[in-house]
Amino acid sequence: SLQIHIQSEQENINRLTCAHNATLECMDDGLLAWDEESRITMVNHQSERLLNIEASQVLDKEVFSVLRFPPNVLNSIESGASINRKLTTVEVRGEFVEAIITLRPLNDGTHLLFLHPIDKIRELAQQQIGGSARYT
Repeated sequence: SLQIHIQSEQENINRLTCAHNATLECMDDGLLAWDEESRITMVNHQSERLLNIEASQVLDKEVFSVLRFPPNVLNSIESGASINRKLTTVEVRGEFVEAIITLRPLNDGTHLLFLHPIDKIRELAQQQIGGSARYT
């Protein structure tokens, strides 16, 4: 019946939502998203940690009132261009935060800003250097 089908679909949606949320919270990257009106719609725990912000304080705020981007990043945001793993500095409440960022504009006007933790990347690079040094 239709009722059973609706219930099954609801269970699938709940499963997918749980998996989606778990993925966002388990990844090393910070993720901050904003909509076509530049309102922050999502902040994961890593973004809170890397940017020293609280999701509850910045959700639904205008992204440019929370983060100050350098001109080259601002130009990419305004022109709808992507950025792939670029080392940059953003200003958050008067503090400068160095980050490697990836920016993805989506078709609906949403932007996804991934913050790749520099310490983790340096750690991986060090492991690679150490690993290759052992074999030479």
